[in-house]
Amino acid sequence: MTTLGSFHGRVDALRQLLAGLLLACLTPMAMSQGAAMPATPAQAWVIQPEIWLDTEGRATAEQVIARTEGWKPYLGTLDLPRGGMASAWLRFRPAPGGNGLLYFETQYPSTDHVDLYEPQPDGSWRLQRSGDKVAPAAWPVHDRLPVLKITHPDPERIYLVRVRNATAMKIGARWLSQEELGETRKLVYLLMGAYLGLGGLALLAAAATSWVYRDRAMGVYALYVLGMMFTQAASQGFAGQYLWDESPAWNHAARLVLTWITVGLGVWTTLEVADLATLNPPMRRWMIGLALVQMVLAPASAWVLEQYALVAMNVAALGSMLICLWVLVYAHRRGNRHALGTALAFLPILVGALVPIFRNLDLVPNIGVIAQFSFAAGAAIEIPLLLWVLLRRSRDLREFEAVDAARATTDKLTGLANAETALQRLEQTTVRARRYGQQAALLVFDLANLETIQTRYGRDAAETALVEVARRLRPVTRDVDTLARLRGGRFALIAEGPLEQQQITDMATRIIARGLVLPSPLPEQTTLQFSVVVAPVDPASRSSRSLADRAQDMLDRAPAQGAKAIRWLDDPDSTLVPLAA
Repeated sequence: MTTLGSFHGRVDALRQLLAGLLLACLTPMAMSQGAAMPATPAQAWVIQPEIWLDTEGRATAEQVIARTEGWKPYLGTLDLPRGGMASAWLRFRPAPGGNGLLYFETQYPSTDHVDLYEPQPDGSWRLQRSGDKVAPAAWPVHDRLPVLKITHPDPERIYLVRVRNATAMKIGARWLSQEELGETRKLVYLLMGAYLGLGGLALLAAAATSWVYRDRAMGVYALYVLGMMFTQAASQGFAGQYLWDESPAWNHAARLVLTWITVGLGVWTTLEVADLATLNPPMRRWMIGLALVQMVLAPASAWVLEQYALVAMNVAALGSMLICLWVLVYAHRRGNRHALGTALAFLPILVGALVPIFRNLDLVPNIGVIAQFSFAAGAAIEIPLLLWVLLRRSRDLREFEAVDAARATTDKLTGLANAETALQRLEQTTVRARRYGQQAALLVFDLANLETIQTRYGRDAAETALVEVARRLRPVTRDVDTLARLRGGRFALIAEGPLEQQQITDMATRIIARGLVLPSPLPEQTTLQFSVVVAPVDPASRSSRSLADRAQDMLDRAPAQGAKAIRWLDDPDSTLVPLAA
C-alpha cells in the first residue's frame, strides 16, 4: 500500500499544478475579450476602404483599379464563397499623418492567398504574396497570420489587396500600426504558450503514468494530447511559422490532417475508457473501425476533396464527438465507474469546438478572440479534467490489481497469508539464513480448542475464533515476519533471523499468552488455546518443505504425546538443543 499512497500524493500534487496552469491559461483569455481587437478602428489608418467580389477570379490589378461599379464599403469582414475561384478585392488609401509602417492582417491563419499590390511611381505594381499556399518563410512578414507590410504609406495613392480561399469563409481583415501589431502578438503568444505548457505537462504526466503502470488508456491519452497540441499549433499558424515554414503544401493540409488524426485518437481514448471489449464486443469493433478511418483514410480528403474537405472534417468531427459521448453514457449505465467522468471532461472541448465548426461552415465570421481561441480554451479545460479522470481510473485499476493479487496470496477469512505463500516465504527465509549465516525459525501452531468451540457454539463462533487469532497475533509479530493460516485451525509464523534461542522461546510464549487474554468475543468468554511446535531454521538447514512437513507431523501427533503447549522440533540440521519437557 506504500506504492498506492505515494501514487495518491503524486496525483494530488499534479492536480494542484494543473489547476494553477489552467488558471494561468484562462485568466489572460478572459481578460482578452475586449483587448484582442485594437481599440483604433480600421478607418483610422486608411481612407474609405471598399470591397468588390470578383466571382470569376480573373481580374487583374489594372482592371480592378479602373473599375467604378460594384464597390461596397468594407465593414471588417471578407465574405468569400466556396469554390476557390472568387477573389475579394479591397482598395484603400492610407490615412495621412500615419506613424510609418502600416500592416494589413487577415485573421484566419489558413487563408489560401493574400496579395498586396503597392502602386509604384512608374505606374507598375509591387506585389507581396502571403497565405496558406505560400511557404511561410517567403511571407513578407514572418508571422503566424498572413500579414502584409506597407513600408512607406502614401495617402495620395490607392492600394489593392486580393484575398482568395478555396472554402467558403467569413474572414476578418484589418489594418494595424506597428505598435498595435506588437501588442496583439504579445497576448496571442501568451495564450498559446500557456496552452502548450499545460498540454506539455499533461503529456509528460500521462506518458509517465502509462510507462510506469502499463496503462494503455493513459498512453493513448498522451498521444491524444500530443495531437491536440500539434492541431492547435497548426490551426493558429504557429506550426507553419516555426516548424514547417519551407513546406507550403504540408502547411496547407496540416490543419485538416492533424485534426482528423486527433479526432481518431479521441475515439480511441473513449474506446479504452469504456472497456467495450467486455460490455459490447461488436460496438468495440465498430469504434475501432471509426478510429482507423479517421486516422488513416480521412486525412486523404485534405488533398482529394479540397473544397469540401473542411466541411466534411467539421461534420465528421462533431459527429464523432457525439458518438463518443453516447458510448461513454452507454458504458456508464452498464457499470463503468469512469465513463461518466470522461464524458463530462469531453464537454468543454465539444462546446469550444462549436464556434470554429460554425465558422468553417460559414455560419459565423472569423473575427475576435472567441472565434479564434474558443477551441483552444475548451481544450485547455478538457486536458486537465480528462487527465484527472484517467489518473483516478489508473489508481483504481492499480488498487483492484493489488487486491486481486492479494486474494491469490491471502486467506479469505482471516486476511493472513495462505499456505502456498507461507511455503514460498519459508523458502526465501531459508535461503537468506544460509546466505548470511543467521538463524531463523518456523513456528507452527494449532487452535487446539477450535473443534470444541464449533461443537458447542456453532460454525459462526468457530469462524469468529479464527478471525480473532489473526487479530490478536498481528500486533505481536514483527514487520519482517510472516503470519499465515495453513488450514482449518492451523497457523504458522515465519520469523526472520538473526534470532537467538531465547527470542524464539519468547515468540512461542507470546502466542500462548495472547490466546488467554480477556475479554473474549466468544461465548462465555471462551479463551483461545494454542499448541505450538517450534522448528529452528539455521544456516545448515537444507529443505524448507521438509522442515514444514515434519513440524506439522509433530503437531498432528501432539495429542498422543501429552498436553505440552510448546514443543521443539528435534531437527538434525539444527544446532539448537530442544527444550526439556
